[in-house]
Amino acid sequence: MHGSGPYLVWIGMLVIVGSGVAQPVTAPGVSPQGVDTASGPSKTISGCTTVSESGTYRLTRDIVDADLGRNFTFSSEACIRIEASDVHLDGDGHTVNGFGVTDTTAVRVASSRELENVTVTDLTITEWNRAIYVRNASNVTISDVNSTGNTFGFYLENTWKVTVRDSTASTGFIGVYLHNARCTSLTNMMFESNHADDVVREGESRCSPTTAPTRPPGPQPSLPVLDGLGPLGPLLSLFPVEL
Repeated sequence: MHGSGPYLVWIGMLVIVGSGVAQPVTAPGVSPQGVDTASGPSKTISGCTTVSESGTYRLTRDIVDADLGRNFTFSSEACIRIEASDVHLDGDGHTVNGFGVTDTTAVRVASSRELENVTVTDLTITEWNRAIYVRNASNVTISDVNSTGNTFGFYLENTWKVTVRDSTASTGFIGVYLHNARCTSLTNMMFESNHADDVVREGESRCSPTTAPTRPPGPQPSLPVLDGLGPLGPLLSLFPVEL
């Protein structure tokens, strides 16, 4: 769906088938990477960071302007980097705000090995190239996430069984981009005023018990900004947010 003016699209259920210099954080119990090291049922995140251990993590404040470079490089990097399986990131209603730099991501679920069982909830994401990027992962759930003014709202690549539900993608370029994203479920999604399209699908998307892989299919490529978009690539690289 293409639109030249404001429009609103609601999807009740759709199943697709067929680092700047890190600055130390001095608050008690908080590591330089922005993760609370105090014991308890969950850990807290206070800024851009890498999550390298399983568990539940709760964001304790808004992140504005990509945290002004703390634990973050302004190009080709992600703010919250999930690199472990069995992780629940709870945004607790907070906002992760960037500043429109090409090839940056607010929340990235990716590692050198396959990840599984990751959940991201209750978060608002604004002004990034990708709001949430998931690569080489399976059984991922994204819910109650509001993506506004990001080039890509939800970017899934080489994934298996990812569910995005109760979420919004608005005023970006593409709401949901699927590249070899097999068995993807989009449930109760809201799309508004995305400049190119709400959902773009490329590559494999089948979801069949007889063909289901035991791991996400395909190679594990280096992270391209606009993989698979052909002639749109140069244009989007020039205009990551302001379109």
